[in-house]
Amino acid sequence: MDLILTHPIIWNILFALGISLAVIFAAMAYAEDRLVKSLIFLTISAAGWLLILFILNTPISIKTAYLLLLSQVIGLVGLLLSINAKRQDFGKAAYILCAFSVIGLPPFIGFWPKFLTYINVVKDGFIWLGALLGITTLLILFTLLKGLNKLSTQEKPNTFTYIALGLGVVSLALGFFPKIVFELFNSFIR
Repeated sequence: MDLILTHPIIWNILFALGISLAVIFAAMAYAEDRLVKSLIFLTISAAGWLLILFILNTPISIKTAYLLLLSQVIGLVGLLLSINAKRQDFGKAAYILCAFSVIGLPPFIGFWPKFLTYINVVKDGFIWLGALLGITTLLILFTLLKGLNKLSTQEKPNTFTYIALGLGVVSLALGFFPKIVFELFNSFIR
């Protein structure tokens, strides 16, 4: 893997691919009217963020990538489940909690990897990339706000509702206690 990342042509291609995935698919998610398809595009955009972090290949960027992966999985799975929520109040609460994590708002767990990503790219001299990723985050915010009005309005909650709500609460709890997550990653990643 290090051989691939040290070759400048391959590094530049993968770096450009990561940037392209992050930006283009965030814009496509915003332009899409169907919520499920928007979430699929946001997942691909998150893959672009991950690729950028792995390509930077510093110890902190690798740990940040794993933290981003964890927060995006929790948030995006919660969002997908909240779409199937049958009770509007619980479904919207679950959607909002998970959306805040995917967007990267504090105090949710999604804040920490986005914040550390901005620090990493600026520290490595890519100030323009930090600004571009900031625009991507705004596109994600507007996409998820747009999707809030498209949730189901039926009355009886189902299992998806409770699981999505639980994922949102886990995201909030991990955001309040990020040291637990950081210590877990430090024990696995040296």
